[in-house]
Amino acid sequence: MSLRHRGYLREATYKKDREYRDVAEHFYHALVKFLKSKPDRLVYRKSDGGYSIVASEFWRHPLAKKLGVVFTPEHGRLSGGVGKAGKFDVLVFPIMLGPGDRRHLDTRLRQDVVVHEMIHFLDPGRDAGQSSAAKFDSGRESDYYNSPGEWNAYWQEGAAAVERFLRAPMVSHSTPEQKAKIIKTFFGGTTLKDVYERANKFWDQGFLENMTQKTERKFRKRLAQLWKSLKDRGML
Repeated sequence: MSLRHRGYLREATYKKDREYRDVAEHFYHALVKFLKSKPDRLVYRKSDGGYSIVASEFWRHPLAKKLGVVFTPEHGRLSGGVGKAGKFDVLVFPIMLGPGDRRHLDTRLRQDVVVHEMIHFLDPGRDAGQSSAAKFDSGRESDYYNSPGEWNAYWQEGAAAVERFLRAPMVSHSTPEQKAKIIKTFFGGTTLKDVYERANKFWDQGFLENMTQKTERKFRKRLAQLWKSLKDRGML
């Protein structure tokens, strides 16, 4: 099955969700490793002092043939984005301390932001002709968070955080009794009602607060799918 599937949002299942998250998480770890070991391999591209690298330098995947990463100086509330640079798709991360400043990129790069932007890259064609950033900047936050592409990326970002938490050694290496206590502390229990009420521990607050009745129903449905898959995999 091709990951780059334009019908994905309409046909979402926990299996497809997990495939996308796995790719995004793997990409993040490969990028951080590259930034730690070979920061001198960053290639200067932009007049504002940003640097870009081609993904094939550090991440081997069919989807990365024309994918680049661009680092630019910090810019307001912007945490990341997806765009074009010539023939390349690019993920943009405004995390540099200043123009041309390569310091601390590996520690300043946020895993949740990388997952979010990679989900956008893996699920192209959403919100054609619309500007999510413009909606957000103009104060139309509900439109921004509930647009199909952004909603899906925020959902995946939070679901990935849940899975990272459950894979952490303090949880995954604990006894069944210890694990039950930890899960109760973070989720209030193991029922979907408990998990939903503690969702702000893992999902973006603005995303949760701006859901409509329609997207809230979708959230609950996909949360049920996620929870079942976690139980099936013995993570709960």
